[in-house]
Amino acid sequence: IHLSLCFNGYAARDPRSLHMGLGADLLGDGFASRLVQGVREKNGLAYGVSASGYAFSDSGGIAVVTAVTPGRIGKLV
Repeated sequence: IHLSLCFNGYAARDPRSLHMGLGADLLGDGFASRLVQGVREKNGLAYGVSASGYAFSDSGGIAVVTAVTPGRIGKLV
Protein backbone atom coordinates (compact mmCIF):
# COMPACT_ATOMS: atom_id res chain seq x y z
CA ILE A 1 0.00 0.00 0.00
CA HIS A 2 1.29 3.47 -0.85
CA LEU A 3 0.68 5.83 2.04
CA SER A 4 0.98 9.62 1.95
CA LEU A 5 0.71 11.88 4.98
CA CYS A 6 0.42 15.55 4.09
CA PHE A 7 0.73 18.59 6.33
CA ASN A 8 0.05 22.30 5.75
CA GLY A 9 3.09 24.40 5.01
CA TYR A 10 3.98 27.85 3.68
CA ALA A 11 3.46 29.61 0.36
CA ALA A 12 6.48 30.35 -1.84
CA ARG A 13 6.43 34.05 -0.91
CA ASP A 14 6.65 33.27 2.79
CA PRO A 15 10.27 33.31 4.02
CA ARG A 16 9.51 30.24 6.16
CA SER A 17 9.02 28.15 3.00
CA LEU A 18 12.80 27.83 2.68
CA HIS A 19 13.00 26.37 6.18
CA MET A 20 10.08 24.05 5.38
CA GLY A 21 11.88 22.67 2.33
CA LEU A 22 15.17 22.30 4.15
CA GLY A 23 13.46 20.56 7.08
CA ALA A 24 11.72 18.12 4.74
CA ASP A 25 15.02 17.36 3.02
CA LEU A 26 16.79 16.74 6.32
CA LEU A 27 13.95 14.56 7.54
CA GLY A 28 13.43 12.40 4.49
CA ASP A 29 15.85 12.81 1.59
CA GLY A 30 18.01 9.76 0.89
CA PHE A 31 18.87 6.51 2.61
CA ALA A 32 20.74 8.27 5.42
CA SER A 33 17.71 10.38 6.39
CA ARG A 34 16.08 10.24 9.80
CA LEU A 35 12.89 8.76 8.35
CA VAL A 36 14.69 5.93 6.58
CA GLN A 37 16.83 5.21 9.64
CA GLY A 38 13.78 5.05 11.93
CA VAL A 39 11.20 3.45 9.67
CA ARG A 40 13.36 1.07 7.63
CA GLU A 41 16.64 0.40 9.39
CA LYS A 42 15.58 0.44 13.05
CA ASN A 43 12.01 -0.89 12.87
CA GLY A 44 11.83 -2.69 9.50
CA LEU A 45 8.37 -1.27 8.76
CA ALA A 46 8.79 -0.25 5.11
CA TYR A 47 11.35 -0.47 2.33
CA GLY A 48 11.43 3.21 1.55
CA VAL A 49 10.12 6.45 2.99
CA SER A 50 10.69 10.06 1.99
CA ALA A 51 9.58 13.60 2.76
CA SER A 52 9.26 16.56 0.40
CA GLY A 53 8.35 20.19 0.83
CA TYR A 54 6.13 21.95 -1.71
CA ALA A 55 5.71 25.71 -1.95
CA PHE A 56 3.21 27.18 -4.42
CA SER A 57 2.18 30.81 -4.94
CA ASP A 58 -0.69 30.65 -2.45
CA SER A 59 -0.04 27.55 -0.34
CA GLY A 60 2.47 24.90 0.55
CA GLY A 61 2.94 21.68 2.40
CA ILE A 62 5.05 18.74 3.41
CA ALA A 63 4.33 15.22 2.21
CA VAL A 64 5.70 12.04 3.78
CA VAL A 65 5.38 9.07 1.40
CA THR A 66 6.02 5.36 1.95
CA ALA A 67 5.06 1.92 0.71
CA VAL A 68 4.05 -0.54 3.42
CA THR A 69 2.41 -3.95 3.73
CA PRO A 70 -1.16 -3.83 5.10
CA GLY A 71 -0.23 -5.56 8.35
CA ARG A 72 2.28 -2.86 9.28
CA ILE A 73 0.20 0.29 8.68
CA GLY A 74 -0.98 0.58 12.29
CA LYS A 75 2.54 0.42 13.69
CA LEU A 76 3.91 2.76 11.02
CA VAL A 77 1.35 5.52 11.57
